[in-house]
Order: sequence, then structure tokens, then C-alpha cells
Amino acid sequence: MITDPVQRAKRWIEEQEEHQVKLDKEVKKNEVLKPKAEKYDRYLSSKGLITITEIAKEYGMSGVKLNQFLRDKRVIYKRGNKWFIYQKYANERYVGYEVYLPEGRRSLKWTPEGEMFIRELLENNNIKPVLEQPQQLTVQEPVKYSGKYYTASSIAYNLGLSEEWIIKIGEIANNLKLKPRFSDENIYCRKTLDDNGFPRWEYTQYGAALIENEINKFRLANQI
Repeated sequence: MITDPVQRAKRWIEEQEEHQVKLDKEVKKNEVLKPKAEKYDRYLSSKGLITITEIAKEYGMSGVKLNQFLRDKRVIYKRGNKWFIYQKYANERYVGYEVYLPEGRRSLKWTPEGEMFIRELLENNNIKPVLEQPQQLTVQEPVKYSGKYYTASSIAYNLGLSEEWIIKIGEIANNLKLKPRFSDENIYCRKTLDDNGFPRWEYTQYGAALIENEINKFRLANQI
């Protein structure tokens, strides 16, 4: 068992790549899963890091507002136009920095452990995810989505998961209450018909991100 979270994240990425190679071979044989030329805009970076904006979305706030919250709690501070974590948390492996070339710009992002730390901090301050605030969802204006949609199959493929996860992804969506109750679509997913005329759920970038987040929690908890 790998105890170091950084090494565990690296190993997880390697396993994704290995799974994807296997799936590529299977797709070429029977086209059960149709590979897409472009993966959906995942909120996890290649290093297993997550942006503050993607965490904030689940709580109905902007990345700027969540950064301000963390600043007020003395978790992070700003120097110039860059954010840094206080020394108190520097050894907790909550954050990582990505460097963007060629300009060498460095951006602070959060590890899975850091994400859980933020969630616990928000929970302790009685701030809950939007999905756990049904009274707020009912009064929000309908949100129009014009981006790409992704099936459970394509989400599983993008994450390098086996076919058995296709059904599990649907179950995760049900548990998260992503599917609309009084219409055929919302900001998280829509109901369509497949080529055979059977109902099929397709997920937006936001819905796919929430599903992936739950899968990552499962993997982290089970050391997968």
C-alpha cells in the first residue's frame, strides 16, 4: 500500500494510462465504447491537482470568493498576484504548484487531501454543497448549457475504467440527484434517446466533474 499521497496520485495516473491502453484495444475490436478525439474538460490536471474554481462550483460560489474564505481562515495568503499556503499547512501535502511554460507562470492547486481539508473547513462553517441545498435549487433561474455532453460510457473511458463502471456511474448520478425531476435537462445532465430509441442520460461538464469527484473519493478511500 502506498502511503505517500503524492506517490499514490502518480500511481493512480499511471493506472489510468494502463487502463486506457487496454480500452483502446477493446474499442478497436468491437467498438463497444466509442473513443472520443477530445476528452471532456476534466477538473483534475495531469498531476492529480484540482483548481479552487472547480471546488467552489459545487458550493455555488466563485473561485475568488472561496480563496477569500481560505484567506480569512488563514489557510492561504496572497503575495503579488499569486496565492501561497501558510507554513502551518505547508507539510500537509494539501497543495501543489503547476508551472505553465514558456512564461513560467506558477499556479497553486489542491491535492485530493487538500480538497477534503477545504470541504471539512466549509462544513465546519455550515457551508454545504449546492446539491445538499434543495431549497436554493428550487428558486434558481434555469441555467442554459451550451457545452459538450458525455455519456456514462465516455466518462468511464476517459477515466480508464472498466465497463462495469458504466452502470455504477448511473448509480452515482442518482445518488447525487443530478438528473432533472420536472424536465428533460438541467445544468448537470439531459435525457435523450439512443440510436435504438431507448432513453439515455448525457452529462454536462459540470455533471461529469461531480461524478468524477465521487469516483476519486472512492478510489482514495479504498486505496485503488
